[in-house]
Amino acid sequence: MEDNEFRNYLVALQESGARTSEVAKVTAAEVDLSIGIWVLTDHKSAAVTGKPRVIYLSPRLLELTEDMIRQHPSDPLFPNRRGQQFNRNAIRCRFRRLQVKLPHLGRVQRRAFGVADQT
Repeated sequence: MEDNEFRNYLVALQESGARTSEVAKVTAAEVDLSIGIWVLTDHKSAAVTGKPRVIYLSPRLLELTEDMIRQHPSDPLFPNRRGQQFNRNAIRCRFRRLQVKLPHLGRVQRRAFGVADQT
């Protein structure tokens, strides 16, 4: 894959188990490198739970997050080629193109590993 920005985004999705929009929006301010977590206050169930969503980082994602913080200290950590946050439609289009190029992958599904229980 030639697009390093999207590759980093995909690695973050795979390693975190987070929702596509959560990875697109995460910033350096939401990262605690000392204990290896993302603490997301703006997430799908925030209004219901009133709690932040905690995502534990694998060693691979921790290293990638550190690199991305150095590159994007105040912006979203995983921007597109123009330096902007991936939007919903761009993500959908990119996944469609991947499915055409790699039909053996089938439908990509989010896995909830690495996500703290919010109960």
